[in-house]
Amino acid sequence: MAKRVCLFCGSDEKLTSSHVIGKRLLTALPGTNDASGYSEFSSDPEHKPVARVNDSDPREYKPNSLCATCNNIWMEGHENTVAETLVDLAKGNRISLDDSAQKDLALWATIACMVRGSMAKHGHISKVDRLQIRARDGVPEGYCFWIIQGENRSDWPTRFQWGEDLEGNKGWVGWLWIGQAIFVVASPLWAMTTELSLGRVGPYRRHLALERTVIEWPLYPESFLTYEEFHEVSSLRNF
Repeated sequence: MAKRVCLFCGSDEKLTSSHVIGKRLLTALPGTNDASGYSEFSSDPEHKPVARVNDSDPREYKPNSLCATCNNIWMEGHENTVAETLVDLAKGNRISLDDSAQKDLALWATIACMVRGSMAKHGHISKVDRLQIRARDGVPEGYCFWIIQGENRSDWPTRFQWGEDLEGNKGWVGWLWIGQAIFVVASPLWAMTTELSLGRVGPYRRHLALERTVIEWPLYPESFLTYEEFHEVSSLRNF
C-alpha cells in the first residue's frame, strides 16, 4: 500500500489531524458547543427531499490528511485571516466585504472544503489543484464561490459531493454552514451547474471574488433561507 502523503504539499511527513473549520471559531460563536447532530436530506425515487438525522458532529471532523506545516502554519494562517469576518457573518452583523475580504474568504473556503473532501471515500479532488493551491497560495483557475444567507445554524453542517460527466471528467461541490453564512465552492466541472442551481435562491446568494463589487451583509435582512430550501437546490440530483 502506498504511503499517504499530505493533501496540499505532497510530502510524506507524518500526517496530523486538522479541523475542517478552525477550533477557534467554536469558542467565538455562541451556542455551537451545545450542538448535537443535524438533519441531512436525500432524494426518494420521486425526487422529493427526505430528511434523516446525522448523529455525527461536523464540529469534530478532524481528518488525518495534512502535514504539520500545512495544518498548523499554512491552513491555520488562512483561518486566522478570516476569523473575525466569519464571526460577523455567522452572527448576521452588518459588515461590508470588499474585494480583498472576498478573496480571503474564497481561499479559506476552498481549503476547508478540500479538507472536508479528504474524508470522502472517493474524493476525486484533482491532485494538480491541491498542490497548486498550496504552492501559489491562491485558488486554482476556474473555481467558483458563493456566500448564501441562511437561517442560523449552530450545528455546523458541511457537505462534500463529487461526480463525473459522460466523458469521465471528475469534479466536486462543497459547502460549509456557519451560523447564518453558507459558503459554497465548486470545481470547474460543476461551476456552471452549481450557478444554475443556486440561482433559484436569488436574493439570498452572491458570488465571492467574481462580481468585483462590495458585498453588504446581511444580504436580505427581512428573511432567511431555510435548511430545507437550501437542500432543494443543493442536493446531489441538482449537481
